[in-house]
Amino acid sequence: MHVLVLGASGMLGRVIGDTLLDAGHEVTGVCRSGRVSPRLGDHGSVRRADLATATDAVLDDLFQGANAVVHCLGPDDREPLPAPAAATLERLLVGTTVRVAQAARRRGVRHLVVLGSYFSAFDRLHPQWRLSARHPYIRARVEQARRAEQAAPGLVTVLEIPFVFGASPGVEPALKVLFDRIRFGPVGLAIGGGGTAAVRHTDVASAVLAVVTGSVPPGRHPLAVDNITYRHLARIVLDESGRPSPILAVPRPIATAGVVGLAAAHRLRGRAMGLAPLHVARDILGRQLYLDPHTYGAPLGLVPGNVDEAIRESVRAAYPAATR
Repeated sequence: MHVLVLGASGMLGRVIGDTLLDAGHEVTGVCRSGRVSPRLGDHGSVRRADLATATDAVLDDLFQGANAVVHCLGPDDREPLPAPAAATLERLLVGTTVRVAQAARRRGVRHLVVLGSYFSAFDRLHPQWRLSARHPYIRARVEQARRAEQAAPGLVTVLEIPFVFGASPGVEPALKVLFDRIRFGPVGLAIGGGGTAAVRHTDVASAVLAVVTGSVPPGRHPLAVDNITYRHLARIVLDESGRPSPILAVPRPIATAGVVGLAAAHRLRGRAMGLAPLHVARDILGRQLYLDPHTYGAPLGLVPGNVDEAIRESVRAAYPAATR
């Protein structure tokens, strides 16, 4: 099977490409830089393209002959975006995914795998939380899935991914932004009793492989192999990076004030947050955003298990000099 991996230079794109190659598939990696994993560079093929600006003709050329496409691209909720955030997310996240889905349908692709967000799953499972109504990023993730399915009925599988831990050589972990806030504050920070579902980067790759081979039906699939508290995450980050400081449980009003202040600093630089500053502490940091691994991992062939070592790998990759 010929599989096209869009965003093959990122941590997930690299491990997905390598996993597909190991399973015997023909893999083409697509990215702007051309910097893919050594294995994909040696045993697959590489195409350079910017999917955000590519024309339909370019997409049709890329997708020619592909049996499956894995879409790994899209802005992250942790980084500030060009303001207004909603417009940026519509262009870079929703619009690009829709055009990818349309091209997949035109070119007869059998499987389109979109790497989405577990925030969409919680918006669906708990509508009373009003997550998509409050947060532009979560609204964009919901729209990404809905409109991709409309553009390519029966082809689209959205993997709704929680925190991802692990390391790929040469790639800075996306969670380094979070690690920095924990590591360089006066104390480690843990907000209330919050926590998150988690997977390893190899788990995401395994789930993609299950979809591509037809083991999992199209649809929306949340992923989880473990659940961790933010306090536990902070403890590992501090210990692994050689800064075993105390961990402070920050009250919600103080946490909200801090996020609002950070958002104000971003605004001065023409940037905006994808998560609404007034609601982040309550909706995200203060909640136990947990998913049962047996319900949301096992059906995709994932084995529930502890992710602590993958967290340590992420920290070591984020601070190689500090963790030698």
